[in-house]
Amino acid sequence: SYRDLPIRFADFGMIHRYERSGVLTGIIRARNFSQNDAHIYCAKEQVKDEFIKVLELFDKVYKDFNINNYWFRLSLPDYNNKEKYGDIENKKMWEYSSKIAREAMNEHGAKFTEEVGEAAFYGPKIDVQIKNVLGKEDTIATMQIDFYMPKRFNLKFINEQGKEERPVIIHRAIMGSFDRFFAFLIEQTAGAFPIWLAPVQIKIISVGEKHVKYSQKLAKEFEELNFRAEVDDSNETVGNKIRKAVAEKIPYVLVIGDKEIKSNKLAVRDRGQEKIREISKDKFVEEARERIERKK
Repeated sequence: SYRDLPIRFADFGMIHRYERSGVLTGIIRARNFSQNDAHIYCAKEQVKDEFIKVLELFDKVYKDFNINNYWFRLSLPDYNNKEKYGDIENKKMWEYSSKIAREAMNEHGAKFTEEVGEAAFYGPKIDVQIKNVLGKEDTIATMQIDFYMPKRFNLKFINEQGKEERPVIIHRAIMGSFDRFFAFLIEQTAGAFPIWLAPVQIKIISVGEKHVKYSQKLAKEFEELNFRAEVDDSNETVGNKIRKAVAEKIPYVLVIGDKEIKSNKLAVRDRGQEKIREISKDKFVEEARERIERKK
C-alpha cells in the first residue's frame, strides 16, 4: 500500500566483481570488497524528498570524516550510445528522474556538475566526486535511480486511488565500498586519523620494567572508559618507543615513570607535538572524550 512507502532497507555485504587484472589497485579497486548499501522503495512523487534526505546524510557523514572538498555529479545518459544504453523505451521517466535529481540538489544547495554518458544503464545517478592526493578525480560514493528493477521483479503497490502503481527504487551507498573509502581516507590523512577513528587512541609507554604493571592497570582503566589503549612494555629505550608511536600516528602517547605513578598525573605527548605536557588523569579523560564526541 502507498501507506507503507517509503520502505528503506540497508545492508553491509560482501560483493564480488570480476575486474580485469589491469585495473586492480590495492584496496581502491578490488575483486572482493564490502559495500554499505541501501535501497529505498518509494512512490514517484516521493523521489525528491528521499533524494534530499540522502543528500543530508551524505553531508552529515562526510562532516564527521572531515571531508569537505567533494562535489556531486549528476550522471546522465547519452541516448546516442546504443551499446551502453540500448534503446531506452521510457525517455520520459529518465528525463523526469534527471529533473527531480537536479531540483533536489538545487533545493539542498549542493555543489554539482552534469555529465552526459555517465548514467547507469538503468537510470540517472548522482556520484560523489573528489580529487585524490595526485589531483585525479575519483568517485567515492553514489546514489542511483532505478526504474528497471521494479518492472523486472513486477513490483507494485496500491496507490491512493486504489490502483496498482510501480514504485521507484533509489540505491544509495554513502561510503561506496568501505575498502575504497578507507583507502581514500588513508591517502588524505596520511594515516593520522582523528582520535575518534584511530585504531589505537592512546599508547602508554613504560619507562622501565617496574612501571609496566601500573601502565597495564592504566590501560585497563582507559578500556573500561571505552578508549582504545595499548601498552608498549618492550625492552627498548623510551626514545625508541616514542619514535615508534609517532610513526604509528597515535593521537596520544603517555609516558609512565616514577613521577607519574607518585603524582597520579599523566605525561602526554600529543600527535604532531614534540613537547610533553602534564595533566591530571580526570582532565585528560574529559579532554579526550570531548574530542571524540566532537569528531576531532
